[in-house]
Amino acid sequence: MKLIILLVMYSMSPLAAHGQAATQPSGASPISEPSDASRYARVKPIFSPMVPYPEEALKKGIEGTVLVTVDVDSKGLVTNVMPVSGPPELFQAAIDSAKQWRFNPPENPPIRVRYEISYYHDHECPGPISTRGGITTGGYLETANGLKFSPEDLDFDYLLWYFNTKVRKTGVAGEMILSITADADGWVKKARVVKSLSPGLDRAAIKSARKWRFKLVKGNKNSSPGDFELPITFAAFCDPDR
Repeated sequence: MKLIILLVMYSMSPLAAHGQAATQPSGASPISEPSDASRYARVKPIFSPMVPYPEEALKKGIEGTVLVTVDVDSKGLVTNVMPVSGPPELFQAAIDSAKQWRFNPPENPPIRVRYEISYYHDHECPGPISTRGGITTGGYLETANGLKFSPEDLDFDYLLWYFNTKVRKTGVAGEMILSITADADGWVKKARVVKSLSPGLDRAAIKSARKWRFKLVKGNKNSSPGDFELPITFAAFCDPDR
């Protein structure tokens, strides 16, 4: 399963001014385009949600970095976003993301900031040359007695740490399957490995699973514990060339 890295790179170092200047939104105070790029405000958003990777760009394998200018008013709200450079297929996603951002009210509003928003696929590669690892799981999990769980919000921190520091560089990767017994509150009562990747990783998975709590999606909370299988995929990745 491919993962997608969506990085917001806050441009704290001066960037060369180039490309199309931002258009001024109606009713906003004039903002003069600085002749020196270092005069762009150096602030970070306090709230920076990102829209999903554009589906068409994902299908076509388009990656890259979009440089945008962002105008911020006296309340810290974004009044205008303009793409300066990058793959055109990613422009709208970058604009739609930045429009949702929020900043602390600036001292001398309005201000203009510049950001690089990077869209990259994770590139799977052999463990010995990889730079990081990832864990994925998903889907609804249903027991024979009608309990339906979601694996969202499970704590994979320890398991990811173990994979990255102990086994990823040895080439261990792929799908592990755990058999889980959970009660109607979602707490794990038992866990065992059905499909193994390595003895050490198996032990780490069991140790992690004992602390998990699944989210009950459907079922009677008075039901007895039920069993289901949970697939977990471990993958090694290399940083994309930029």
